[in-house]
Amino acid sequence: MSTSVPDDQAGGYVTYGTPPEPAKKGGTIALIAMIAGLIGAIACLLLAGGVWAGRAWAGDKVDQVTTSVITIIENGNSVVDTVTTRLNTVSAGLDAIAAQAALVANNPTPTEADEGTLRASLQNLGTRYDEIHTNYVDLSVKIEGALDGL
Repeated sequence: MSTSVPDDQAGGYVTYGTPPEPAKKGGTIALIAMIAGLIGAIACLLLAGGVWAGRAWAGDKVDQVTTSVITIIENGNSVVDTVTTRLNTVSAGLDAIAAQAALVANNPTPTEADEGTLRASLQNLGTRYDEIHTNYVDLSVKIEGALDGL
């Protein structure tokens, strides 16, 4: 503590003792808050960079999945087109077989050639069915692969 007494010679006051210390600004709590704020700002910057990089990575993955699905769908379309073509061929073959069968059925004395033609047409129909079944199995495998790829 200091005391001041009037100084007649100086016309003012003279202070004896130690001068009071100026009040500290902030203190320990303020320093801790400033450090926490700085760490928070750095963490936000790092998090923003991580979000930006993660967004780019996710976009790339979506593009890859989209490309693979489109490729699988295009492959499936080719198989569907093949199956459709063969089904149309079989349908036309069935019409021809029905006509041949009607000729054999309506002829009271069918010839061996008529029966042979009908038999060959039926065997050809069986072969076409096997091809269609094989393509159907291929299409099923491709669709399953596409679904597994997702």
